[in-house]
Amino acid sequence: MRRLLVSLCLCSLSITPAAARMYQWRSPATGTTQLSGTPPAWYRTVEGGPRVYVFDANRLVDDTGIAVSDEQRRALRAAAFGEAEATPPAPAPEPAVTAAAAPPESTPSPAAPTVTPPPEAGGDKAAALKALIEAWDQRQVDQARAVLEAPPAPDAPTP
Repeated sequence: MRRLLVSLCLCSLSITPAAARMYQWRSPATGTTQLSGTPPAWYRTVEGGPRVYVFDANRLVDDTGIAVSDEQRRALRAAAFGEAEATPPAPAPEPAVTAAAAPPESTPSPAAPTVTPPPEAGGDKAAALKALIEAWDQRQVDQARAVLEAPPAPDAPTP
């Protein structure tokens, strides 16, 4: 019994926590958040797909919502899929949070304020980015609801 207890203690001490790379996206079919240790097939492809967040050791290291050069896109994809020619990707530029950062097809209304994250002193940038994205998504939902709840335009009289 004593030997078994010592063996278990040694085994538990020899196990190191794995800091795996995780990929997160929202499934367009079900609307649920998906987490995986392998990237989805559309990750950093030209065609694109749902937005993918990449976390490494609990830090956000890539976001497909941020435009990168073709060279960086190829390097990120190669690193994600473990291809032999994978080179370490150049760091993506910090996203500037302004109205220009929003996709062109969804410009904010004049009444909607621009969301800017609070300045951080070495805080968790991934959490701040997630909060910023959630605020933007909520603003888009609110704008869509306002359009749907608006009274229909009166029919024009026919001549």
